Amino acid sequence: SLAKLVGGKARFYKFEDGGREIAFFAVKAPDGSIRVAFDACDACYRSKKGYEQQGDKMNCNNCNQKFAINRLGPNATGGCNPGYLPHQLKGDIVSIKASDLKDGARYF
Repeated sequence: SLAKLVGGKARFYKFEDGGREIAFFAVKAPDGSIRVAFDACDACYRSKKGYEQQGDKMNCNNCNQKFAINRLGPNATGGCNPGYLPHQLKGDIVSIKASDLKDGARYF
């Protein structure tokens, strides 16, 4: 629900698929857009430390790199960027396909 993203605080979630937990987060960016990403990246996923929010940035808990929430998305990929997770807005609901979540299983 978009109501849970009020205030720009990232919300972390887990999706279980066959005993594997796939972690992701959703956050309302300072520009008002909704950003959704896996709680992992191409570079540091093996550490299984994920990200934490620090103001208007997401901080990698492994290498300490910071990423502006406004810039998270399909064009910010690779390296230590949070892995982009496609989503749609349907009214006041953020919708994510189970198949897109399962595509990120390699991180977990």
